[in-house]
Amino acid sequence: MSKLPPISETKPNNGGGISQPSAPLPKLPTTSTGNQSQQPSSSKDRTFGIPPPPSGLPPSRDRTFVPRKNPPEYNNRRNPRRRQKTSSSSSSGCCRCFLWSTLILFILVLLFAASIGMFFAIYHPKDTKFSVTDIRLSKFELSPNDQLLSSLTLNISTRNPSESKFHYIYGKVSVSIFSSDDIFIGNGHLPAYDHAGGKTLTLSAKIKNDGKVLDAAKAESFRKTAILNTVIHMDTKAGLKADSLKINYVKIRVVCKDVMLPTRRKLPATVIPIEAKCETKIKFWKWYL
Repeated sequence: MSKLPPISETKPNNGGGISQPSAPLPKLPTTSTGNQSQQPSSSKDRTFGIPPPPSGLPPSRDRTFVPRKNPPEYNNRRNPRRRQKTSSSSSSGCCRCFLWSTLILFILVLLFAASIGMFFAIYHPKDTKFSVTDIRLSKFELSPNDQLLSSLTLNISTRNPSESKFHYIYGKVSVSIFSSDDIFIGNGHLPAYDHAGGKTLTLSAKIKNDGKVLDAAKAESFRKTAILNTVIHMDTKAGLKADSLKINYVKIRVVCKDVMLPTRRKLPATVIPIEAKCETKIKFWKWYL
């Protein structure tokens, strides 16, 4: 490396200022490292404010942005833990809602049953008693083409053994008669009525069958049977009223079994079913209890 020449000294001027040097300063020689020399900063360096590399270092490389070949996908799979937490919280909320609804429904049913129990414990109402008084047969035969033709009058006796202030209110009554081997005898209905306590009523229903065809097995069984064992179903809604208190309608079914009907007697005839027994069942959901 060559030595720098000496710098000339400046002498003060008579006017008090600093005079210019007698000779200009020499330029500093450039240094080189290997085969490369110091390059001035590029336009990109000036644009982005990146300083040039120091002396003795290689020049800056091109800083062009190159995107990735496979950029990351931003979708719902980015955070699976958060999604699992959200689904678990929603399912737990549904379970709580179902449990609370079931508990509230159970409490309402319990309160309703308790209120009915208290009513019966305080007032002691008694169930209505039903019985079959007689059956008047006008037509009861099987045609040659296995059509059952029946026309009869069913008389029912009902008694309310409770006190006079207890009124049983019944809606329209649907009456159906079947044999023990499921042969349809006929159907009819009774009008709605109000049954006061301590009274006995007699109700009459017209039962008809306009020629329902029986299958071969049932038709043969009917022709061989002299007395047909039948069952009577009476379906209705019943409510109870006592002074200012009233219990809403509930569905009931009165079932009378062992009602014997002759198939070979000369008609018209009156049958008194001595062995018939009737019981009342309350419908709960889909079953009669």
